[in-house]
Amino acid sequence: MNFEAGTSGGIAIKPDMFLPTGKPMEEQVSVARQLKHGDHGCFVYGNDEERISFIVEYFGAAVAQGEKCVYYLHDHKLDDTLLLLEKNGLLARKLLMGGGLSISGCKDMFYSSGSFSPDEALSNHRKQVIDALAKGYRGVRILVDMGWAMGGIDGAERVMEFEARMNYFSGLMDSITVCQYHRGLFPPELIFSAMQTHPVLVRNGVADKNPYYLEPEVFLASDSALVPHDTLAARSEHARGRRDRRTVECVREDFRKSLNKYGLTMQEQRVVELALIFKSNAEMSHELFISTNTVKQHIKNIYRKMGISKRLELVAQFMKYLELE
Repeated sequence: MNFEAGTSGGIAIKPDMFLPTGKPMEEQVSVARQLKHGDHGCFVYGNDEERISFIVEYFGAAVAQGEKCVYYLHDHKLDDTLLLLEKNGLLARKLLMGGGLSISGCKDMFYSSGSFSPDEALSNHRKQVIDALAKGYRGVRILVDMGWAMGGIDGAERVMEFEARMNYFSGLMDSITVCQYHRGLFPPELIFSAMQTHPVLVRNGVADKNPYYLEPEVFLASDSALVPHDTLAARSEHARGRRDRRTVECVREDFRKSLNKYGLTMQEQRVVELALIFKSNAEMSHELFISTNTVKQHIKNIYRKMGISKRLELVAQFMKYLELE
């Protein structure tokens, strides 16, 4: 299922025809300055407002630079998505009809044969980029909704293998790929694995170097490279548990007990909470009304008390308590 209308033929397409309206063009390239060809980013979001806001900025920047926009959509209706994009200023239907935007179901890329194969998905990804470049685009911006992996697809346990292996060739192509993960759909441990396979982390409209990233050969040698079937089957249980107030309260109480076990001060405990939702030192400084040097000192004290040396170890220690919503 592919919703690309075709190329523009002989029509002269101007970049500003499709840009989000209401803002000068120079304001539309903020993501373009942060993301560059070869980037493989992880976008963790919590609601449709975040999703649409990012798409508008991401694809708006692509159009400004003469790049092809590709969206692999899952579990979102095409018409609803186009309507939301246009309400937020991106002329999505016109872009779709002009050929600058291609929207396909995730099945086309990941499991067209009925089961998922990393080799097939990586091959489809390369073909998409090569085809766009052959049509004269300066590059390709691809957005992938990874929710398909929670749909019981045969072979989906190798999804993190695919993500890790993407990094072997993504830097060699004139493309940017961002994989989106919904916080309410994926269990925390799977989101963390996803973060370990992406060199770039997209959050709050900013693309940062990901402090949790592991090189492909390191990740692929770990147990996380193969996702257990019960984790992929945890979709309904995870969503149901997150809506149960008593369950959340019990988890928070256990979390507090675990923090107290290490003798952390209240401020240090707050720093741990912010670290677990992937806040940067600067963001912690802003939220706690303290300097970044004080944040660094708190982190140093936390590491010493817990007997660890990396933020990666901190997140792994409290994985089961992650409250990402």
